[in-house]
Amino acid sequence: MARRPPSSVSPTHATSSSQRGVDHDPSAQLKRLEYLERIVRSHAGPEMPLDLNTLRNLAEEADSRHSPSVTSHEDEVDKSITMQSLDGNVMHYSGEFSHWNFSMRIKDWLDQSVARHGQNETTKPSIVFDEYYRPDELRSPSGSLVPLSSLPPRSITDFLIHCFFQHAEANYSFVDRDWLCSQVDVVYENPMALSNRDIGTLSMIFTILAIGTQYAYLESIAEGKSTTSAGESKQFSEDAVGIQFYRKAAHLLPEVIAASSLESVQACLLMGIYTLPVDASGLAYIYLNLALKLAIQNGMHRKHAANDIDARIRETRNRVWWALYTIEQRVGIFHGRPISIASVDVDADLPSPLPGPSLSFRNPELLLTTIQLTQYLSKVAHTMSNLRTLPKSETSDCVKKLAQLQSELVKWWEGSGITALYNNEQPTSGAFRPRMHLRLEYCMVRMFIGRIFILPQDGPLDSGNRSTPSSDTVSRSPRSTLVHDCAEAALSVIDACRVISRSVGLARASYTEFSSCRAALLVITTQCLTQNTDRFRQALRDGVVMLKDMSSGSQSWHSEASLIEAFERAIASMNTRHPGASGTAGSKESDYAKFKKWEQMVQKHPSAPESTTSIVASEDMAPLAGQGWRPTEAAWREDHLLMPSCTPFFGVDGNFASFPESLDELPSFLDTNFQGSL
Repeated sequence: MARRPPSSVSPTHATSSSQRGVDHDPSAQLKRLEYLERIVRSHAGPEMPLDLNTLRNLAEEADSRHSPSVTSHEDEVDKSITMQSLDGNVMHYSGEFSHWNFSMRIKDWLDQSVARHGQNETTKPSIVFDEYYRPDELRSPSGSLVPLSSLPPRSITDFLIHCFFQHAEANYSFVDRDWLCSQVDVVYENPMALSNRDIGTLSMIFTILAIGTQYAYLESIAEGKSTTSAGESKQFSEDAVGIQFYRKAAHLLPEVIAASSLESVQACLLMGIYTLPVDASGLAYIYLNLALKLAIQNGMHRKHAANDIDARIRETRNRVWWALYTIEQRVGIFHGRPISIASVDVDADLPSPLPGPSLSFRNPELLLTTIQLTQYLSKVAHTMSNLRTLPKSETSDCVKKLAQLQSELVKWWEGSGITALYNNEQPTSGAFRPRMHLRLEYCMVRMFIGRIFILPQDGPLDSGNRSTPSSDTVSRSPRSTLVHDCAEAALSVIDACRVISRSVGLARASYTEFSSCRAALLVITTQCLTQNTDRFRQALRDGVVMLKDMSSGSQSWHSEASLIEAFERAIASMNTRHPGASGTAGSKESDYAKFKKWEQMVQKHPSAPESTTSIVASEDMAPLAGQGWRPTEAAWREDHLLMPSCTPFFGVDGNFASFPESLDELPSFLDTNFQGSL
């Protein structure tokens, strides 16, 4: 079917008669063209040329999108994908427009043609070829790389697996627990049944044991037998055991990659989880990307409509994919890495409850919420990326878009009923930490939206240039609204971390808990520099203590915590030198400090009036003739000297009528009248 000619596009049909009259004005026509050009550039990009041919093509594309049309058979394209189950949990995937997919379409065409002409009387396909899907020739002989002697006793393995599912998995789904326990049974009871197909499973088991050692200390808190706190110990002794487990798993990595199975995806994902406290932006990010590529090779990012795999395996694939996708997206965005896969390339089914009761998988509602939060985060990151390319004159639209996303996020969160879930959750329940993690993830997105507007992009970093969430600008400026919400989200993170710390204990290996606390403290530090209130100062002090507690055992996290601790010390030092910056509460505290300083000087030099005089002489407090002295409200303001240093001061009761009028008479007064009155 031919395209409609450009003349069929009639924008004037929607124009009122009154506006047609206005458009005859040449100045109005120029304005109209200017507005239309700006609209086109906002959709097509600032670099798009607006010549006649380009505008014609854009108009025809818009018309074809918004008008119903009949697509001819010649215009249809083959959009099917190839998804083929291989040995075990291995899937061969090929995309719509790949070489392999095109060759398979030709094969199907030939098979149908041969069958239609009756040349093939058997049920076998007419086209037979040597199939090849995995480089098995590069793999090691069966059993040569299986270090089963390195496994701990079964009771220790069961304990560490319990720690993994109880504390580490949180609101994600990494492994089918029933399936894992059955594989552990085989490893301990019938190891001769293992083959090189099980390399991914063995790597998973070793990595799960390593992760279990990171969270094992939380069991002592749950049992009420808390050991030495993390803040008192720079190294947990069980870390050495965990490293040994990790090295055994990493030793199998080449075989894991070559197998390219579902278990390979899970093994690399779990290695990324284990190394998040060690090197989130480096080694962990690489492991997560490796897992992502293996998942794509198995087609886990696509909707699998075939019925050639078990429903439980299909659900495992979906949950593992979405857990991997959300974690990789968060780590990549928060650490400034480019996206690994576009959202338009993902159409996998979302996690869903399995039919019948099952202890193997948690209810997917928590994972579904995390997926939705990650989608908001991705939209925010995409909008922020436009700020790098657009000229400054056009960034206001991006700021408005970010404010709109923030408003939608808050509205969705408050209307979803999630707040009631974690508010009503008892700390003793297994879902307490996962639900608190949802709150932290939600606040992380809010902080990420607003923190780019806290510091100026250029110019000096003075208080006049920084955005502050003051009440008089919040309602007028989208930037100030975002900064204000960012600061409130940071305080909410510290509140949530306090709750976790006082109940089930902060997990020193939890990326969600540490990274959210760290990001919140960075935001709070900026607020202490702009509006140094007790609320932010106390949150900074508490947050630094919790961050140091979580950083024990991780050199990377210890380095990040030490930087924020240095920020906190610098701010405290500034407050000591300039106490007036702390506001009203700071004034009262500094007044007491001055009183204690004066008291110490008096105690040290009780008979030296010059000493006490020098202390008081630095205060701006002039004596009132014939009256008792009392500092006025302005006299106690700390941003002014209270008295010229050359003017000594001595205060007495205003009813003492014989007080000398000049300082020259003061010695005789002290020797006679004053002493005589004692």
